[in-house]
Amino acid sequence: MGASDDAGTLDCSEIVLRGLRERHARPPFPPRAACRPEACLLGEADLDRGRLRDEYLSIYRESLIDSYEALYETHLPISRALASLHCGRARTLGLDAREEGEPGNEAHAGIHGLPHPEDGPAEADAAEELALALALVARICHRRGG
Repeated sequence: MGASDDAGTLDCSEIVLRGLRERHARPPFPPRAACRPEACLLGEADLDRGRLRDEYLSIYRESLIDSYEALYETHLPISRALASLHCGRARTLGLDAREEGEPGNEAHAGIHGLPHPEDGPAEADAAEELALALALVARICHRRGG
């Protein structure tokens, strides 16, 4: 359920969730945005901490999670809110949502096609534009502890 004809590509109607850290879930936001656009940028490498740069924006398939609280506890311990997004809205921006699940984390997925801000000024500008566009079509669906 939820996968389209292309293996691993999520159906346009599927709802996915993005975990938001405290700094991304608190105003001020751009007008009509559900969160700060920085929440939708690919992560940068931090080789001193053993972190490679992100190749996709990490999301979770709502249809495959038991509860929001379970998602926080098992996979998003530092997130304070969840933003929801229809995969079709990401696709209208030229992006793709694909399965990234593995045993014990079947709900994991990724938004692919985002430019990486580290690749140069043009890519950084495009990444910021797409991050704002995602923040505008996302909706806060849950706040932790509330």
